[in-house]
Amino acid sequence: MRKIAYNGCVFWRIEVAGLIVVMSVMASGCGPVARDVTGDARYAKYTPAASYTLLAAAKLVRAKDDRFRTGTRYYLGKMEDDGADPRPGDEVLATLPAGTQLRMDRLLACRVSPHPPRSWEVVRPLARILDGPYAGTVVDLTEISHHKLVRELNADLALPASSQLRRTSPPPQRPTAHAPPAPTTARASSATTNRL
Repeated sequence: MRKIAYNGCVFWRIEVAGLIVVMSVMASGCGPVARDVTGDARYAKYTPAASYTLLAAAKLVRAKDDRFRTGTRYYLGKMEDDGADPRPGDEVLATLPAGTQLRMDRLLACRVSPHPPRSWEVVRPLARILDGPYAGTVVDLTEISHHKLVRELNADLALPASSQLRRTSPPPQRPTAHAPPAPTTARASSATTNRL
């Protein structure tokens, strides 16, 4: 028996009578892997780099760990789930009031599991809080979003929930090259012609 570690997962390789049997053990770091799909229009139900406003108060929660490998432990939860602890080990830090401004940071597709039937991806929108005491904090908006399963992409897309978020500004425009001015033709009028 030989222990092999790969990508945060632990595998045991056992050779039995010429057959190789590989067993895997889920380690603490083994789990979903996130990939950035911000620039892919097929996944963009949130507008990248646009500003959004919270229409209803939301709970700011710090997760026990970054279980989806998105680069943040913070997420927003709905207030109607007020009585329940969001997840074991997670901590509610504050209530963000309606009117809090957010700017979309990026969209990450996180594989739920590499094995069927759970081999789809969940698209997790990440935004930065722009005002209040938690300004600058990057939060996951998946919990306050609507979801739509798109079979062609094998993905669960997060969409802004109309009861929770409203886009308040378009993304910044990229500078474009200015076209040269249209050529003008000089016409000589009869009054300005030279007379000899």
